[in-house]
Amino acid sequence: MNDLSSPLFRAALLGAVLSLPFKAYALWKSAQNNQKGWFIALILINGMGILELTYILYFSKPKTKD
Repeated sequence: MNDLSSPLFRAALLGAVLSLPFKAYALWKSAQNNQKGWFIALILINGMGILELTYILYFSKPKTKD
């Protein structure tokens, strides 16, 4: 059997393709919010979209100036 037709390869490919938009959006938000630590972490850590979604949902809100 060809490795490209294996279910594991297809699942990994699907996960990578689906996590790409989350990574791009999270990187864009962290750059806009001037959050260099998050930007570097998002580039270096690949967690199939988990870190990116966590950042987008909880940490990407800009801090309010009092």
